Amino acid sequence: MSALKKNAVDLSQNLLSAFGTRENLNQATDNEMCQIKAIGSAKAAKTKAPLEVGKRMASKPTRVRIKLKSGQAFVEKFFPFLRNLKKESVKIVLLEPKLQLIKDLTISKGSFTVCIIQPREFMTPTIRESATLFSLIHKHPSEKPTPSQKYFEVIDRLNQTGKIIGIHIVDHIIIGVNGFFSFADEGLL
Repeated sequence: MSALKKNAVDLSQNLLSAFGTRENLNQATDNEMCQIKAIGSAKAAKTKAPLEVGKRMASKPTRVRIKLKSGQAFVEKFFPFLRNLKKESVKIVLLEPKLQLIKDLTISKGSFTVCIIQPREFMTPTIRESATLFSLIHKHPSEKPTPSQKYFEVIDRLNQTGKIIGIHIVDHIIIGVNGFFSFADEGLL
């Protein structure tokens, strides 16, 4: 085995020993990575770059039109990008009439416990992209993705606004650390 390959293997073993899992490594800061023997800021950046590319590739639409027919389909598409977020975040997923993905946008980023959701922030990109349907994906940093009364109020306001302009909400999915909750799958839309 060449010295370069041996160094790469040793480096990989050191990183996995230090962080335990790929998810932990993905969440590690450059400073935390620099605490590992033989890793400086340049190697930390080189190590993190492929992880970031993988997340972005998994979250971008492909040339093949993706159909999102269930809460599980949304989670499979967007979980790689959202799973390591430590703060609340809300995405809007714009859809064609046959539930094909047009585009997704992060609409709101919040704190550890709250994220402000206003109907106008969702309707503007929906109109601009000529979408007739949309879904919300709300990353909740807690263990359980159980909806509060606030979520029901947001859905009601979005439904009322959408009916006026001919845009309909397909689902509101709350993703937590240990699972997800889909309003559509639960028959609440």
